[in-house]
Amino acid sequence: MTRSAFAVGLLLLLSGTAGPGLAQEGGWLGAELATQTGTSYNFATRESSSFSGSRVEDVMAGSPAAAAGLKTGDVILSVDDRPAENVDKLVAILRQMPAGSAVRVRVKRDDARLDLNVVLGKRPQGN
Repeated sequence: MTRSAFAVGLLLLLSGTAGPGLAQEGGWLGAELATQTGTSYNFATRESSSFSGSRVEDVMAGSPAAAAGLKTGDVILSVDDRPAENVDKLVAILRQMPAGSAVRVRVKRDDARLDLNVVLGKRPQGN
C-alpha cells in the first residue's frame, strides 16, 4: 500500500467511515495522521527526551481538529492522559469516545508541549 493510499484509508477511519464489517462509531477528529517517533533536545537544560505519537499530516477545514488549533506537524502524544504512541492506539482511543466528547489532547509542537481542548465531532454526511 502506498503512503497516500494508507493516509486516505486512515483519514476515512478517523473520520468514522465504516468499511465492510466495521461498525460506525467513535468521535470524529478530522485529521490525517502518521506514526512518528523521535528525540527532542532542550538546549537550555541540555536534556533530551524521546517521544512517540501520531504526527498530524493534514487538518480538514471546519473539523474539530481545526477548531481546537491542531496544526500540520503537531505530534499527538496523548488523549485525556491516555498515551497515543502510534496511530493505531490513537484510533482505538477515539473510537471509544462518542461525538460531542470534550477531550484534552497533548501535542508536541516544535520544542513545546501543549494541551488542546477538542470537542470530537460527528462525521459529516457524504464523507
